[in-house]
Amino acid sequence: MSIEYPYNCDYYIKPLKLYIELQAYWTHNNHPYNKNNIDDINILNYWKSKNTKKYNDAIDTWTRRDIEKRECAKNNNINYLEIFSNNINEIKNIIDNIQK
Repeated sequence: MSIEYPYNCDYYIKPLKLYIELQAYWTHNNHPYNKNNIDDINILNYWKSKNTKKYNDAIDTWTRRDIEKRECAKNNNINYLEIFSNNINEIKNIIDNIQK
């Protein structure tokens, strides 16, 4: 958490000044939400049809909170990375490639 990024991020790599959000849980889906994408609209409608606390929280996470964090990072010119995976080898490769 910082003045520029007032959220608890999953990881911060100080030498790179890199904020990492690990979007590995299903509530983040497997990609950023796009309100203009028909597939995302269909997923959102399916989640809405469930009408449970867990799905409603997921909707808020994917369509509001994740977007808010992403826009905050962009607006504050923050070195920011979202990783949409729960595969440890894939995550390691993504982070290793940043350092090259």
